[in-house]
Amino acid sequence: MRMGKILVHGLLMLLFFTTRAISVEQQGEIFGRVLNGSRDSTAVSGQEVVLYTILNGQELDEPRPHVKTDRQGRFRFKKLKVGKQLAYYPLTKYNGVEYSGPIVRPSGKKAKLESNIYLFESSDSDSAVSASIHHIIIEPANGMLLVRELYVFQNSDHFTYAGTIQAPGTPNKNIVLRMQIPVDARELRLGGNLMSCCTVLQENEIYDTMPLKPGQRRVIMSYQLPYKGKQARFQAMLYHPTHSVDILLARPIQPAAIEIQPFSGRAKPVLQPLENAEQVQFKGKSYRHVELKDLAANSSLQMRLANLPVAPSDYRWVAPFVILLVIAGGYFIHSKITKSTSPSMTAHSGSQTIADQRGKLLERILALDSQFEAGLVEKDAYQKKRSRLVEEVLSLDLQSSRIHHAGIESRPE
Repeated sequence: MRMGKILVHGLLMLLFFTTRAISVEQQGEIFGRVLNGSRDSTAVSGQEVVLYTILNGQELDEPRPHVKTDRQGRFRFKKLKVGKQLAYYPLTKYNGVEYSGPIVRPSGKKAKLESNIYLFESSDSDSAVSASIHHIIIEPANGMLLVRELYVFQNSDHFTYAGTIQAPGTPNKNIVLRMQIPVDARELRLGGNLMSCCTVLQENEIYDTMPLKPGQRRVIMSYQLPYKGKQARFQAMLYHPTHSVDILLARPIQPAAIEIQPFSGRAKPVLQPLENAEQVQFKGKSYRHVELKDLAANSSLQMRLANLPVAPSDYRWVAPFVILLVIAGGYFIHSKITKSTSPSMTAHSGSQTIADQRGKLLERILALDSQFEAGLVEKDAYQKKRSRLVEEVLSLDLQSSRIHHAGIESRPE
């Protein structure tokens, strides 16, 4: 009996410690410090820190725990749930700007993880703000230029730039970064580090009102730009100092001219040499590559693009329609001829010769249309040559009609 009690007691103790061990393993802990990066990483005391929870990649709206930092800027969150799909990050707000620590995932093996927060003093000077690189990729497609732009902005200071000029229509928000797209751009798409809460669109201007912390921010945009003929102009306003503009023009586009207009209205545009434009391969496509270096703020980039493929949509309906009319007209005349009971041999022979000539002209029109759609013939030359060929076809139809009437008149009664 005594032995039975000992066994039961032992099992209860084992169950207690096992349950306690499992409970401890399922609890995580996140700790860190809030440091001022503008002041040699000094500790920030009395700063409120809020812990955000991420489950399956989605931020939860449940009540968030919050604590205040001690004199050494330290904070700690205990008894956190642990799971493969769970992650956390601490966040604090300083001078109206949010700063967060790295996202961490406590687990059974690493239940205690560190996530420090660096915050910065704010500045109204943009002297340290620039674009380290500005990519411009242009490709032709059915009468449209498909344009993609990638900006990599950087703040090389130890202060957060919050802007000084209010963004249009948005009280309490200042312009931090400014970009521009062509006036006739269509189907604009924005991405990268832009956030909908802080992006303002005003006609063809794009304003980013999110304060720029020390480091980098990427902005991606894409849009369509309609054009006519085989040449087009592309203009970009560079509001920030730009260390490198990297231009990729998909074949068969050729850069006919590139000019940089400095900010000063009195300064003359600087024509960029194109001798060094090189052929490069990018994602299986061939591009003309041009790189421009060290452009001042508020410079205007203007490109004249040549050798653009003419859009098939310009004449793809007109050409078949005209051919259809010509063919229909010829069929009508031919029907009238064949309905004649006994035309003269001269009339028949003349009609046959005209029919052969007419067929060759139609083949030339179709070939010309194909050359035009492939961009091998200039628009003006195409229109003139095509009009002349159509006139010749109509002239042959008129001759055929006259021969037909002559045959009827010479037919014996």
